[in-house]
Amino acid sequence: MRMKVARSLLPAVFVLWLICSAAAASPQSQRRIDLVKGELKRIVCFYDYWGPALFVHGSRLSVEMWFNRDKFDVIVSGNLAVGPGLGYMFLLGRMIDGKPAITGMMANATNDLTGKDSFEDERKRLKMWEFRKDYMLMPADCTPTYDASTPKKRWMIQQIVDTIKYIYTFDDKHGHEISRVPVVTLIIADFNVDYPETLVLVEPFGEVFRLTLHGPLHYDERGGYTWVQIFHPSHDDIEAIRQHGIVKRIRRTATPRRTGQNSKAERSLK
Repeated sequence: MRMKVARSLLPAVFVLWLICSAAAASPQSQRRIDLVKGELKRIVCFYDYWGPALFVHGSRLSVEMWFNRDKFDVIVSGNLAVGPGLGYMFLLGRMIDGKPAITGMMANATNDLTGKDSFEDERKRLKMWEFRKDYMLMPADCTPTYDASTPKKRWMIQQIVDTIKYIYTFDDKHGHEISRVPVVTLIIADFNVDYPETLVLVEPFGEVFRLTLHGPLHYDERGGYTWVQIFHPSHDDIEAIRQHGIVKRIRRTATPRRTGQNSKAERSLK
């Protein structure tokens, strides 16, 4: 009787073994998961330092990952740093030269229903992608550390400078301001090449811009990164940019006035 019971359990045990084997990540897949988690720690820390803290430092975060060839989507969730409830970060990324790069991010909290449907819709879209779930610890200290300079980073710095040149050359409001000073100083918040964005403080105007470094519109046809101006930046934000600043200067030169020429065309920056 005992032998019959054992034999009757064999098919179920075999099926369970198959399910567990299928769910286990291959060495290649596990390496990709570890790379993505390592990148997530850097990016989560980036947003923690440069924006309102979302998660409790040192807490355990749930990491849900969906993979489709070189693309991946991630939902990171954990206890909110301020107030009760859970916080969510939804991140888009892709593998570039064997390394993960985050190309988009949206953050939310469960007690704020705005955008909650977007998370659920995204889960439905990802149903056919390879799914993995893991955990990671939110770092206790998110003070930025920077990798050594590389040709790619120097190229990106130049694109940031070109972007600010564009803003202050062709934008009506900023073009009027640039006409009043011969030199503009850019203080670029230092960054690693995998960071999704950076901040730029423009002196003497005290204006702050957020520039997107990655994504489908990371470098547009106008000759610079996509950008948005941050109105009423806090004193702490400005001091943080100064503390981590890369200083660049651009100079205004005047061209001879021509009849009928728009004043904006008479301004150029070097």
